[in-house]
Amino acid sequence: VTATGGTWRDEATGAPATLRSLRSAVPFDGSGNNVTAQVTALTEIMMQRAQARGAIEPATVAAATAEVERTFGVSGLTRTRPADVTLRDANLSGTGLQYGLANAGVTGWMVERGVTTLEEALGTLASRIGDGTLYEDLPFYRAGMRRVITANPASGLNLNASAYAALVALDFGRPPPQPSRPTVVEQSGTQRFAVRWPLDDLFARPVGMVCVTNVPASVPVATVRAAMDAHAANYGTAVSAMTPIERCVAGGQSITLDWSQTGADPWGAAIWGDEG
Repeated sequence: VTATGGTWRDEATGAPATLRSLRSAVPFDGSGNNVTAQVTALTEIMMQRAQARGAIEPATVAAATAEVERTFGVSGLTRTRPADVTLRDANLSGTGLQYGLANAGVTGWMVERGVTTLEEALGTLASRIGDGTLYEDLPFYRAGMRRVITANPASGLNLNASAYAALVALDFGRPPPQPSRPTVVEQSGTQRFAVRWPLDDLFARPVGMVCVTNVPASVPVATVRAAMDAHAANYGTAVSAMTPIERCVAGGQSITLDWSQTGADPWGAAIWGDEG
């Protein structure tokens, strides 16, 4: 199915936009049967991923559909009607809401990334799914979804817990932080802090507290807090509290950030489980 022409109101900017072409595909059940097909930005990404597998045929469409559903956290990609997040009181729940937010997130991501055409955006997103690098754009996509929510205040999504949960749950297959070894050894004469995350399912683990340890005494507390705020922002959340403590207490599910270990982040390596 190909849809061409027509206009809609851009979910992220409110400006009128013109549709060039979007596609979808569903299995044909036989003559005389009704077939429903949703045609969205995400189904166009699915079609491009199916073509990357060689051809538009049942096997490639099924594989691409599963891939896009997994990536964007939606179900019923070609059958579920996505919520129109520009409508008044569009505070729906379930798969339609998550689908609507993820689909509208394309236009939000375009603003965040400075992409000017929908065709370029969908091609880029499909390509990055293929090469496994889409998770690098996760902060921009989440910011784009937030932009959509705030750009449509009449929808009620800014007060909708399901909408926020859909935003935070999106991970684009981001690899989890890798445990570091050896076990953390807390050095005497250094600072350590307990940092509270507001969501217990961050990183899909029941994380409630982060312990930052081995912070040199010369490092100002404000610097530590700024680093933790930046760390939380990477995952679409924020620090709710930070308290000086005597030592990290083993909790089994929390994270220790060892400031003294060299890692990808300036505040040190992440170690799961507070084993020290």
